[in-house]
Amino acid sequence: MKKDKAIDNIYEEREKFIIVGLTGRTGSGCTTVSKILSTEIFEELNLHEPKTTDFDTNEQRKYQIVYSYIKQHWSPFFRISMTDVIFSFIIQESFDNLIEKLSGIIGKELAKNISNELNENGKFEYKWFNNYFTDKNREAYFIKKGKTYLGFIMINENLKFNNNGKSIAEFLIMPQYRRKHIGKKVAIEVFEKYKGYWEVEPIKNSNEAYSFWKKTIEEYTNGNYIIKNNGTEKIFIFNNN
Repeated sequence: MKKDKAIDNIYEEREKFIIVGLTGRTGSGCTTVSKILSTEIFEELNLHEPKTTDFDTNEQRKYQIVYSYIKQHWSPFFRISMTDVIFSFIIQESFDNLIEKLSGIIGKELAKNISNELNENGKFEYKWFNNYFTDKNREAYFIKKGKTYLGFIMINENLKFNNNGKSIAEFLIMPQYRRKHIGKKVAIEVFEKYKGYWEVEPIKNSNEAYSFWKKTIEEYTNGNYIIKNNGTEKIFIFNNN
């Protein structure tokens, strides 16, 4: 009953606010529209001045009416993105639960390219995930733009041809953000952060991954790298000290 009363109270207040939901595929314009609606000052909308007389069409007359009303009554919307909602749930999770969920997400993505299997609970599992938050020789970073998660990169010191240095363990840019030079920029930032000996082994049987790393490393090192075979796989090796 208390829940019903709370809902009734919200409906009593509905004249004081408007809720607009925007949804669509990537690139459909939802983010752009939400930014417009949340613009603080009317002048920042940069709307062109309408005619005030001698309208050529009825649409121009309608535009003038809407423009005048908005100018006098503009009030910005408060924008709540889906990432805000998701993050609000994330911060309520315990660390262990959060790690478990992130491990499942990462394992599912990696399963597209490597032989990850479902565990007994029907989930993909990346068995070394927890170690990246406890071992001093492992690092994990999320790749973000603003509040949007674009992917992740995981670094360790498990080398095939040297005792000291760094290696790219896992590297993922979510599909919708690929082919925008984000991966190359992130890789170069990581190489610059950790100077020294590097080994980079592209994902097995992925021509796309091999081409990406070859182009990125070749550009970053000005061709000063070598490729060694590790069984059937090729490993890029360079030193940026």
